[in-house]
Amino acid sequence: ILFQNIHSPRIYIRKKKLVLAAQMLQEGKSVLTAGTSVGYNDNSYFIELFKHYYKITPYQYKKKWHKT
Repeated sequence: ILFQNIHSPRIYIRKKKLVLAAQMLQEGKSVLTAGTSVGYNDNSYFIELFKHYYKITPYQYKKKWHKT
């Protein structure tokens, strides 16, 4: 069974969006661009969700991939 309860489809889609955003950050896209590209027009909300899922902010995540 793909979805076990009523909330699972929403959570599945959210995780897919965050994975796509993470890939964009790895490619060097800005946090704002990554968030809006996957449908989060509120940057603060995107950062909050990203941090909840990855345990670090999108800025920190991007920095791990693009050390200067």
